[in-house]
Amino acid sequence: VADGIHELLSNRDGLMLGICNGFQALIKLGLVPYGKITAPSAYAPTLTYNTIGRHQSRLVRTRVASNNSPWLMETSVGDVFTVPISHGEGRFLCSDEVLKALIANGQVATQYVDLDGNPMGTHKGIIHYTIGQHKRLGVAFGEPKYVCRIDPVENKVVLGRNEDLFSTYAKAGDFNWISGEVPEGEIRCRAKVRYKQKEQWATVRALSETEVEIVFDEPQRAITAGQAAVLYDNDTVLGGGTIL
Repeated sequence: VADGIHELLSNRDGLMLGICNGFQALIKLGLVPYGKITAPSAYAPTLTYNTIGRHQSRLVRTRVASNNSPWLMETSVGDVFTVPISHGEGRFLCSDEVLKALIANGQVATQYVDLDGNPMGTHKGIIHYTIGQHKRLGVAFGEPKYVCRIDPVENKVVLGRNEDLFSTYAKAGDFNWISGEVPEGEIRCRAKVRYKQKEQWATVRALSETEVEIVFDEPQRAITAGQAAVLYDNDTVLGGGTIL
């Protein structure tokens, strides 16, 4: 089999395509990223389980950063396409040296951008980052940078300064009012948007039976989509939902 693959790729100028487990096989064999079958090694690149612990299945927008691949030869760098993804083992692991080589060879397509949309580097996949993170970003800057926004549609990790992490506004969905009644108009209460955070004064308005908007009196740091937002009246829980 190895001889046949070598004949196809080296002598017949052939191409190989791996889908799902087929792509995993290409990586395990070394065909990705080296273009040839290599000896197994504990240090070889591999795919492993998503850090979020569940399967990913969605449409994503992908920006072409390199068209060196024959699969992308009819595209232009900067083109954006909406493509489907579906995987449970989509986390690519490799050494820093291999990662640098992949970037230099144009084999990595996703990019960091700053708050103005300017590319700042290449990230390892949005599942590796959380809002407020400032370590292990994979790139160096002349000043501290923090993850301020994660855009799964654009496949972007947006960096900025610590002060860029603060906001007075949050919106929550799947909201459940403990009383079973949705209040009309604005209410004043305390709210938490992080587990270890103290309750903060805010003005809250129901947008629908299951959505609310929260406007804090003081800016809050790293309000993060997917985390819980909980409202309090002294020691009484008014309700809670998921930050959008």
